[in-house]
Formats: sequence, structure tokens, C-alpha cells
Amino acid sequence: KRKEQGNDIRSFFADSSSSGKKKRRAGESKVPSEESGEMQNDSKMDLQAVVSNVPREVTAYGVWVSEIMLQQTRVEAVIPYYLKWMQKFPTVHCLANATDEEVNSHWAGLGFYRRARFLHAGAKRVVNDYNGIVPTTVEELLKVEGIGPYTASAVASIAHGVEVPVVDGNVCRVLSRLTGIANHIKAGVLKDDLGWTLAERIIKAKSGGGGEMDGSPGEVNQALMELGATYCSPAGSGVDDGDPLKEFYVSTRLGMAIGEAMHNSSSSVSGQVESLIANKAFVANEKGDQCRLCDPKGISTAYYDIMDRMNADLSTDSKTNAKRIYAIAGHASLPIPPPKKSKREEVIAVAVISLQPSDSERCWLMVKRPSKGLLAGQWEFPSVCVW
Repeated sequence: KRKEQGNDIRSFFADSSSSGKKKRRAGESKVPSEESGEMQNDSKMDLQAVVSNVPREVTAYGVWVSEIMLQQTRVEAVIPYYLKWMQKFPTVHCLANATDEEVNSHWAGLGFYRRARFLHAGAKRVVNDYNGIVPTTVEELLKVEGIGPYTASAVASIAHGVEVPVVDGNVCRVLSRLTGIANHIKAGVLKDDLGWTLAERIIKAKSGGGGEMDGSPGEVNQALMELGATYCSPAGSGVDDGDPLKEFYVSTRLGMAIGEAMHNSSSSVSGQVESLIANKAFVANEKGDQCRLCDPKGISTAYYDIMDRMNADLSTDSKTNAKRIYAIAGHASLPIPPPKKSKREEVIAVAVISLQPSDSERCWLMVKRPSKGLLAGQWEFPSVCVW
């Protein structure tokens, strides 16, 4: 809450409900128009034919499929796959009765094939243990193969209106900027632990504000995820007029506070701040406690990032208001970048062997990968890792 202004995060839900924008539920997708040029004509016609046969109502199964497909994959890439998948496997029974080859052929091109295997296994579990009805509670959903806390909460809140939060990378970015958490969105303490507590406060505030508020728990969760992908994306400024959270960001206030302290005060103030950052930013206090949410080096990382961005923008942009530059710099510094992982490289020798009998089509020798591990169960040319 922001008591000094007499309002809190609940005001966002009231304001956004009157914006005039059409809401889009999970499982409902915007199909590219013919004028958009996003698809070739034949593909457009095929996709439009598929759309006409796909149910439009929001179902637990549809939400489940869409959430699994959207993991580490852009919405634009998922749309045609989702529509064709739902045409081929419109119910959980259809998916459970499908063969591995049918599932893989309809997933081919989306990548991360482990998701398809778990989705297939999960459908069989739902049919065998739940009579083909997708569970309605988070606890029961977590018993289904391939469904973790995020997917379970998404299905429960969007399809069944269960009052639970949903936390993904986009939501973590929103939370970091709303509260000033100096950590990266993949940090376990944020995405798996305390981030859920913070997101739950928003859900509870939505339903416990003492007045009528538009939006179900699922719509609130989708709104947070959509904000993290649009106004509060990595490139978001935090000061856009259309951003419904711009009055609540701690990130922009931090940027303005640091900017005014550095550029409107004596040089000794700057030295004192940098000394504090360098010597005490991540030292335990007298009780031996440290902030659980912030990365040990998160405060210093965010501070120096803010300073670098402000100095660069002030030197090249003389037209923009200085306070706006400070705010944008603070917003861009949170969350901090995640640590980079080293890439694994291999040299593979591949044998491409074919045979073309005189009276039939050419045949190719293919082998099936092991049932576990990378690209499990997929077909490929015979290969061996050289080094």
C-alpha cells in the first residue's frame, strides 16, 4: 500500500477495467489478418480453417495446453501450433489415446520436446485417475506429470477462478520493479519462494478491497503477466502514460532519488553514497541478517547501472527532462541481469545413408533417440559425438 497517497495497488484493477481494451483469456488467440503479412497465403487459409473448428470457450485442458506450449516460446510462434493441436486433440481423452508419433508430429517445430512427452503422460494420468476431468485444485494438479506450481496455479485460477497467484519471469519483473528487489528473475528466492508471497498480496488485495472490483483471480494473473510482457518488459520505461502501474514503481522512484542526490548535491554526497555501496551494501547487519530477496551484489549492481545509464543519457539527450531520465534509468536497472551460463559445444559425426530401389521412393536410415534425455524419442540420422 501507499498510505501517503491514500490508495494502493487495488486502484490498478479499477483503472484498467475502464481502459476500453478487449481482454483476452488464455486459450483464446489473435489470428494474424491477411493484411499483416505474417504468414503466406496458403498458411493463412489453413490456419483460418483450423480456427473455425477450435472451441472458443476457456477450458482447463485448453489452458493447460497453452501454458505448456508458452513455456520458453513466444506467443506468436505458439498460436498456429496451439490451434492445430486443439483440432487434432480437442479433449484430454483424445490426447491420452494418441500415439507417441502423433504427439511428436504435432509438436515438431516448437522445440523442448520434453514438454510434449509430459503433456501426453499427464493426459493419460487425468484419464486414468480423474475420469478424464482435469483437477480443479493446485494440490491435485501438481500430481499430474509435467505440471509444476506455475502451471497448476495458472490452470486453477484461469479455468476455475481459484484465488491463487501465478509467478513467471514476467511477473517477477513486475514485482522487482514494484518493490525495488535487486535480484534477477531466475533467482530461486524470487520465482520459487517469496515472489509468490508478494504476488498473493495482489490477489488478496483484489478480492479484499472492500468494494466491487472487476476481474477474476485468473484475469488478475493474466493482467500481471501481460504487463510484464508489454509496459513492464525489459525495454519498458516505467513512465509511459498508458502504464497502469507507473505511480507504484519503486524502481522509478529509486532512479529519481539517486539522480537528484548525485546531480543536485555536492560531490561529497556522491562519494558518501558510493562508499556506502562499496563497503556496506551486502554486509550483514548487527543481528547477522541479510535481505533474503536481494542478490548479495544486487544493490551495487543496480546502483552502478543506474549511474551509467543516467550519465550516458544526460550527455547525449539534452531535450528530455532530467527527472524522466532518472526514472527510466532506475526502472531499467531492475531486475538485475541473471548470471550467464557457459555454453556446451559438441562435435558430432553424422551418417546420412539412403537407398532408392528402382520401383519405389528413396528410403533413409533413421534411428530413434533414447527415451530419456535431450530430444528423447525423436528420430535422427545415425550420429556419434566425436568430442
